[in-house]
Amino acid sequence: MLLRTFLAGASIALVVCPLPAAEAQPQSVLVISGAQSARRVPRTVLIELAATRIEGAPVLLGREAVETYRNTVSREPAQEHPDAIDELVSTTNQAIRFVARHQMEQALPLLQNAMHLIERAIETLSREERGARQALDACLVLSRLYLETGRLPQAREHTLGCRRLVPDLTPLPRTHPPEVVELVRTVDAHLARMPAIRVESTPSQCPVLLNGRELGTTPFEVRAPQGQYRVQVVCDVNDSGSLRSRVRELILGSESVTIRFDVNLDQAILSEENIILQYRSSSVARRRAHRDAETIGRQLHVSTVLHLSAQASGWRLDRVRVHDGRPSASVWLSESPSAQEASLAIEALRVGRSLDLSGSEPRVVVPWAPDEAGAPPRAQGDVDHGQGVGSAAHQSYETDAYTNGGRIASGLSLSILGLGAISAGIYSHRQANSAAVRLRGSNRLVVGFVDMVDSFDGARRRNLILSGSAALFLSAGIPLLARRHARTPWWSWTIGAAGLAAVFIGALVSAGSRQCLDADCLRRSAPETIGALLLAAGLPLVVLPFAQTTRRLNSREYRSVGLAASLDRVVFFGVF
Repeated sequence: MLLRTFLAGASIALVVCPLPAAEAQPQSVLVISGAQSARRVPRTVLIELAATRIEGAPVLLGREAVETYRNTVSREPAQEHPDAIDELVSTTNQAIRFVARHQMEQALPLLQNAMHLIERAIETLSREERGARQALDACLVLSRLYLETGRLPQAREHTLGCRRLVPDLTPLPRTHPPEVVELVRTVDAHLARMPAIRVESTPSQCPVLLNGRELGTTPFEVRAPQGQYRVQVVCDVNDSGSLRSRVRELILGSESVTIRFDVNLDQAILSEENIILQYRSSSVARRRAHRDAETIGRQLHVSTVLHLSAQASGWRLDRVRVHDGRPSASVWLSESPSAQEASLAIEALRVGRSLDLSGSEPRVVVPWAPDEAGAPPRAQGDVDHGQGVGSAAHQSYETDAYTNGGRIASGLSLSILGLGAISAGIYSHRQANSAAVRLRGSNRLVVGFVDMVDSFDGARRRNLILSGSAALFLSAGIPLLARRHARTPWWSWTIGAAGLAAVFIGALVSAGSRQCLDADCLRRSAPETIGALLLAAGLPLVVLPFAQTTRRLNSREYRSVGLAASLDRVVFFGVF
């Protein structure tokens, strides 16, 4: 019964420090910006961001961010398929010959392969009328096959698909039989009842390419069959050449859709190893980068954008709220920040503090404001209405110290209770061993035998209860005293491994052979008392690394209790 009580106490201790939760969806994305001559992005910052969680979720960055943007927002224009038209002509002509001979079984797989090629390359095929004409002809040959085999519903459905791929060309009577031409006219008459695709752009009056075909200028609207489309705009800006937007892919359903393009943003985006905004000059970067980064955040439906921008000397990393476009925290970094500098910068952003790390000494500053393009970091005292940096830092320090004082007091209290319980458990173990020694050679006729048995059993029960209590108190108290680290340190996992070994040995000892524990036995031994002590000592060590990991991943505040040379350092380093 008492052993079950101990195991229940150990289970409660594990509940006190739960294991990390399942991976959450990213709520923030990294956007990097600069002029075309911008320096190489500091690798230390990228490494730290990859290991950081914002609002309990990982940061979307690197190739994952690039692929997410391509799949959900827009991608680069497709590359040319130089052999696509010739391959399509060859396949279509061969299929037409089979259809003319009524060899439909041979024609069908050829036409299906042609349709796969058209779907894959329609964006580049349709850039020239020859390619678009060939795509329409190949598509309508399959409509002819359906008509000649008596499958009229399939013929209509497929012809709608042809109109989706090539919406503006009409079939030539010399190429297609009258029934196919008439079917296309019937389908076109029904397009007025179809949902619409509306395209808007900044700047306006830009030609619109729908599946590669130029159909009009923005603002533009067209009724179209349901299905997948690739939309792009091409703008002429100040006679300096054409600016092509990125390609938006959409699936048109039963409701109309509006697509908005910012051609200047699309021109700035470089999606290779990270989402990068590259501008033709530093002045353009200062004017547009913040707004464009905010737009990318809205497009990806995240709540926060981490905007890393190149400065005159160094970098600035802003944590921007997407809903209002205001930075909640900013960190200024040197040209090539060290790993420690990057780690401290990311931790400050994570908890919403602004710091200037670009100088010889770190200092608390206010977040950068969008109307301060190119302005240097401002000390917190510059906006504290005369209170000064020291006053603001002192208030922050007092708040943190007050919060951490309660945490440390709780940790010390629980740890002291746990150490007291384990000390009492050791004393009970010694009492049980002493009682067992006195029982050896005794019998029921010896005076005081019953008292010796009761003394043995009582010491054993007390040991199990105290060991379970010690495991519970220490498992809850030790993690509260542990320092926060950017990553769970190696020594914490080493301590956890040592604790796991103690738990394993304790379990083996507790489950070992027991001698005569029944009430009538004269020779008594209780190996579970030492096993319970090993379990009580090992379990808190096992919990420690998992508790540190959980607190680092889920905490929203950065607690600061350590003393340093100045209040600025207390606020900045946030020592546990």
